Amino acid sequence: MRRTSSLLACSALFAASVALAQTASPPAADPVAAPPSVFTLGRIDFGLQAADADTDSSKFREYRDVPNGVVVPFFRIFGEGKYRFDLYAQNVRQDDARYRLLVERGPLRVEAEYDKIPHRLGNNGRTLLEEAARGVLAVSDTLQQAHQSAIAFSGNRRFE
Repeated sequence: MRRTSSLLACSALFAASVALAQTASPPAADPVAAPPSVFTLGRIDFGLQAADADTDSSKFREYRDVPNGVVVPFFRIFGEGKYRFDLYAQNVRQDDARYRLLVERGPLRVEAEYDKIPHRLGNNGRTLLEEAARGVLAVSDTLQQAHQSAIAFSGNRRFE
């Protein structure tokens, strides 16, 4: 049911975009008209997303963010005037976002990039180590003895 409603919603959006794309061609440009704008909206993608993973897999979310709700997977604005600029963003406001900015005037060019790359090693992983002293991690004697006894009890002589 959930997939069917998602498929119907996507189909309706696709049909609406095709209908809008078939509008009449724009009138011929007036030679006396004002010069083109210095600001251009390149593209903005936005939508709603719901992630429904069957597993709580660490690999699924290791290097990416899969949000629920409103998303902006891509946008770009650029323009030219006194300065030439180009602003590009991908996965806006997510843990795996990427932003790029270019500003240029004559021979001077400034570029900046910012990549957010999460690296999640596990889902609520725990360690056997405890803080024995400030900045020093160690396995407690009790826990270490319990593990050694379990190995000895199992009859495995390789670890003795």
